[in-house]
Amino acid sequence: MEWNFPVSLAEARIAMESLFVAPFVSSPFWLRKWEKVREGSDLYAEIGLNGLRLTKENLVEAKEMVRDGESLYAVRIGGQNNNEMVLEWRGNPLVRVSTWR
Repeated sequence: MEWNFPVSLAEARIAMESLFVAPFVSSPFWLRKWEKVREGSDLYAEIGLNGLRLTKENLVEAKEMVRDGESLYAVRIGGQNNNEMVLEWRGNPLVRVSTWR
């Protein structure tokens, strides 16, 4: 959206993002749906995928990228098989990435 709106129309861009992007990023509905899926059956295992464990090297590299300890961002490893990496801002999860084989 930034490319299609000139700087002088920043408020218009913010309005468009609020209407069309925000519901897919911060919607409580999607959060509840994701939590329901995570609490339910292990869908990935049911279709034959196994969690690929993330290593300490993966964590160290990610922490260097976000300057963990120097900025408000942090990275941690989680998930049932330690196959999930979470990017957080001030303790709030922003992005979860999981690895499967």
